[in-house]
Amino acid sequence: MRKLVLISGFVMLFAAVLSGQSESSFCISQDEANLFESINAYRKIMGKYPLGLSKNLSVVARAHLTDIISHHPDTGQCSPYSWSYGNSGDSCCIASGKSSLDCSRNKPLYLTSYPDWGYELLYYDDHRAEPETALRFWKTEKISKDMLLGEGRYRDLHWVAIGLAIDENYISLWLGEAPDSDTLTPVCQSGKQIPFVLPEGMKDNLFLSKADHKFHIVLASDESKKGIEEKLKKLHALHLHGLRIIATKKRFRVIVGSYANRKLANKALKEFRKHVKDAWIIQY
Repeated sequence: MRKLVLISGFVMLFAAVLSGQSESSFCISQDEANLFESINAYRKIMGKYPLGLSKNLSVVARAHLTDIISHHPDTGQCSPYSWSYGNSGDSCCIASGKSSLDCSRNKPLYLTSYPDWGYELLYYDDHRAEPETALRFWKTEKISKDMLLGEGRYRDLHWVAIGLAIDENYISLWLGEAPDSDTLTPVCQSGKQIPFVLPEGMKDNLFLSKADHKFHIVLASDESKKGIEEKLKKLHALHLHGLRIIATKKRFRVIVGSYANRKLANKALKEFRKHVKDAWIIQY
């Protein structure tokens, strides 16, 4: 049985995923790579530009499916869009009429170095979830078709990145409006790496690498290295991804995110202040 559910105006085509790879060893399967190519082929037929494959959004897709399989947050009124554990930036019970979708959208900020919200599309089949079957189903349902093509209620969201993951019964897609600074996604057991490629004509508006990032979110500051290391230990307890120390002549700072423009930085800052109320942005 294939399912499509509307919650707070967003698509839910149920999904869940696999194992726990470390981020450094992360790779996508050949089936996942084929689905990525199929989605871009479909978008091309429909007159849309191709999306770049995002390693970080694929990491989020894999993490969400692992959470669904291991912890079953989709119980009672909670949909499979829900998350069970708080170390990913709050647990979520997402159900019809609830306004907790931000908890899902901000997962890329908490789990990876992806610099923006992500939007998830989930598919479930009682039998093994086949990429071709999932895409064929998505194309027949207006709301999922609109999401893949950036039309209808999604016309104001300008996708440039896509991540994905597949498990026996589930497929998860994540779409984003920002490019991925991790520019290569390995394909398991093939030796191939798929580069992140921005659509033509968009390169002047979006950053391509971490070297372009000018706005940084600071969680702590101290005049001594020992002092900042003590603060870093406390921040590690929040399970935030990507904490690092930067040093200037006078101060040490703990940075959690770096962004190409203030709009992206402000959006991320709003999320991180849920855990560190006095977080702030510096520009350099």
